[in-house]
Amino acid sequence: DGAIVSFEAVLADAAMQGKGLAEAFAEQGMFPMYGMPTRTRDLATRPFMNKDGKIAFASMDRELDVAIQEFAPGKYLIQDKRRYFTAGFSGQLAAKPGKSNEFQSWTQDLGEQRSLLKCRVCEAWGSPAEEDASCPGCGTSLSEAEQYKCFVPRGFITSLVPKRADDDAEQSLSAASKSSLAEAVVVDGTSELGTNALLQFNAQARCYRLNRGEYKDGAWSGFNADQGRLSVPLRANGQVQWVAADGVWIERAASAADVGDRQTQLARRFMPSSVAEEGFFLAAPKVTDSLVIAAQYIPDGLQLTRSPASDQPSVLLTAGARAAVISAAFLIVNYVSRTLLDIDPEEIEVLEPRVQRLKDGRAVPVLQLADRLVNGAGLCDRLRQVGPGGEAIIVEAMRVLLSEGPESPLVEMLVAKHRDECLQACYRCLHRYGNQAYHGLLDWRLGLDAIALLLDKNYTAGLDGDFSAPGIRDWSKLSQSLANEAGSLFGADVKQAGNVPMFTLGDGAWGVVIHPFWRHDAVLQANPELQKLKASGAQLQMVSTFDLSRRMGASVARLRWQASAAESVE
Repeated sequence: DGAIVSFEAVLADAAMQGKGLAEAFAEQGMFPMYGMPTRTRDLATRPFMNKDGKIAFASMDRELDVAIQEFAPGKYLIQDKRRYFTAGFSGQLAAKPGKSNEFQSWTQDLGEQRSLLKCRVCEAWGSPAEEDASCPGCGTSLSEAEQYKCFVPRGFITSLVPKRADDDAEQSLSAASKSSLAEAVVVDGTSELGTNALLQFNAQARCYRLNRGEYKDGAWSGFNADQGRLSVPLRANGQVQWVAADGVWIERAASAADVGDRQTQLARRFMPSSVAEEGFFLAAPKVTDSLVIAAQYIPDGLQLTRSPASDQPSVLLTAGARAAVISAAFLIVNYVSRTLLDIDPEEIEVLEPRVQRLKDGRAVPVLQLADRLVNGAGLCDRLRQVGPGGEAIIVEAMRVLLSEGPESPLVEMLVAKHRDECLQACYRCLHRYGNQAYHGLLDWRLGLDAIALLLDKNYTAGLDGDFSAPGIRDWSKLSQSLANEAGSLFGADVKQAGNVPMFTLGDGAWGVVIHPFWRHDAVLQANPELQKLKASGAQLQMVSTFDLSRRMGASVARLRWQASAAESVE
C-alpha cells in the first residue's frame, strides 16, 4: 500500500507531467535508472533541409546539470565548424499541420516550475513548507524566507543563424554561474568516536544545481525572457525562405546583445508576445544520496561564522571558513575516488557548505557531498560504512590525508617545490576541470585545516603557537611574505609581534595578518606584544591571509580607510 501511495504521489505531481513513467519515478527517487540519459536537454542551433526535402533543426545535447550552464543565454558555441549564439529556451520544435516552414514549441512553457526558499538568517535552502515551518539549519521561522522562482528548462535555442568569425561580440552576459546545493535537513547523525565529527547519511536528499545568472550589486540577476515568434531565413536549393518557430522564449539581454546585419539580427527577427517571465533561475533538480559531516565543537579561539546583520547571531560561514570546507571536500573526494573507489571524482558532487545550529545554540560548519547520479549510485552510502580500521570509511580517509604516510597525497603536497610555488591551489593538488567554478576559493592548506578540525576538537590552527600541523607548517613564512607585499604597496614598515606579522597603516595604526580561523580577541590574548601595542594607543586592524592572498589591494585600502575613520571618531 505504501508503494502505491508513493506512485500516486508521483503521478499527481504537476512537475512530472510530460515525462515517461520510468523517468518520473527515477527523478523522484523511486526507481534507479543506472545512469540512463533521462535528463538530457537539446539546444536547437539552426534549420536545415533534410534529405527528404523537409525542414528540420540541427541540435546538440547535454545532460541537464551541464546544459543550464553551457547552453545559458549569451554564450557562443561551435557545431560543425559554425559558431552559434545561445538566445533562450524552447521545447521540441514540431511542424504545424499543413505548414512546412512553421514550427511550434512543445510545450510552450519555459519548463517545470519550482520554488526554492533561502533562509534569511543562515542562507540554507529548501522547498516551500507549512507557514509555521522553521529552518532546519538555524531553527528560525521560514515565514520571511526569500523565495525564488526556478525553471527546469525543457530545451534551449540559439539565434538560429550561424555567426561569422568576425562577429566578436563579448560574452559579457554569458550568465553561467554554478551552485550545487541540497535542501537543508537537521544534522542529528552519529558522533564518530575519537573525532570532532557528526556523520549523517541521507538516502533521499533533494539536490539542485542552479544557474542564477550574474552577480552584480550584491544580488543574482536571474534571467528575463519573453515568449514569441522567432523567424530565420533559410537558403535551400538556391532560394531563401523564412522559417518561423512559435512559442519560444528569448532572453532579453541576449536579444539586446546580439550583433548582425538587418536581416539576421535577433531583435529584428523576434516578435514577442505579452507573455513573459522575469527574475527566474535555471534549475537541475534530482533526488539522490547525500552525506553530511558537521563539526561538533569549535574551540573558543576560532571564529568560523559571521552574522548576516549586526543584530543577528553568527550563523553564516566566513569567506575563509567556506573556502576551507569546500577545499576539504575536494581533498576528500579526490582521494577516495582515486584510491578507494576507483571512480571519476565527478561521480561525487561537492555541495555548497552551510551551518547547522546544534541543540546548545552553537553554529557549526557542515560539509556536504552527494552522488551525482539520480537516485544515487551507492558511493556516499559506501563512504559512511565501517572500514578496515573500525571507523567510517570517510573518517579513515581523512586520517590518511593528514597522516603523511606513503599512501597519503599529502606527501606530494608537502614537497618543497610544491609548497614554494603553490600559494593557494594548483592542478597538482586541488584544481581539476570539473571544479573550475571554485578555483578562486580552493586552498589546500585551509582544506587540511578544516579536516584537522573535524578530527580534533582542540585544533586551533596555530593560535596556540604550535605550527606543526600540515596545513599551517609554513603559515609563518607565508604570512610574513604577504605582510611584506602588503606593506610595499604604501611603503609601510613591517615587523613581527609574537606569532603574527604587522605592517603600518599610518597615524599609529597597524595591519595585523592572522589566520582566517582565528577570532580577533583571541589573537590579542595569544600575543602579549599586541596587547602592549594596543594599550599604548595603537590601532590594530586585522586581516586574514585568505583576504590578502586574493584581494590584497582592496584589503589594504579597506584597512587604511578603517584606520582613518577610527582616528577621526576619536
